[in-house]
Amino acid sequence: MKRFKIYRSIREQAVIFGLSVNGFAVQMIAVIGGLLMIIFSFSLFLIFLVLSANIGLYLFLLRFKKIPELASTGKLEMISNKEIGFSSYEN
Repeated sequence: MKRFKIYRSIREQAVIFGLSVNGFAVQMIAVIGGLLMIIFSFSLFLIFLVLSANIGLYLFLLRFKKIPELASTGKLEMISNKEIGFSSYEN
């Protein structure tokens, strides 16, 4: 009987239509927003504008995915739970 290794980090590399999960969520928000714009203010120019904007966003997200240095914020040195505020009664 064949044994399979458990793959726990499947969400790190999940891909939907060539985009990461976050990129796909941004694309779906843009598509839904574009559909709402078309429904509530119908014009032929707006249909072409929304269609070209969604295609442009999709191509941008595909290129953005290929260059991970643009999205990285660097390595964290320390994570703190200390509250940042102006009250000095608790030291």
